[in-house]
Amino acid sequence: MKTENLENYLNLFANNVVKDSEKLLYSEKGNTALGKSIRAKVSEDVNGFSVKFYMADYGTFLDKGVSGTKTKRSFTNYKGIKESSPYSYTTKGPPIDILSKWVKKKG
Repeated sequence: MKTENLENYLNLFANNVVKDSEKLLYSEKGNTALGKSIRAKVSEDVNGFSVKFYMADYGTFLDKGVSGTKTKRSFTNYKGIKESSPYSYTTKGPPIDILSKWVKKKG
């Protein structure tokens, strides 16, 4: 019975993290596609339980930031320590054909 209680608690925790993340993305970033991609999975193995969170790959770029050619972005990790973003742009500009399609689409 204790195992069931722990699993239920972890599922509630995971669902709350997902809901809070979705709300934050929708309200602050207007990013509904990324919000819809977030999910969690609670699983049991020989060592106990684990909770894993999943999202679209580009979510890590949003989470950690992308440094420009002149400005270095940073983020605060789960331990509260500030780190430099591992992602950066190169000196190249964006591909013109892709940028052109985007501009036409957005008007």
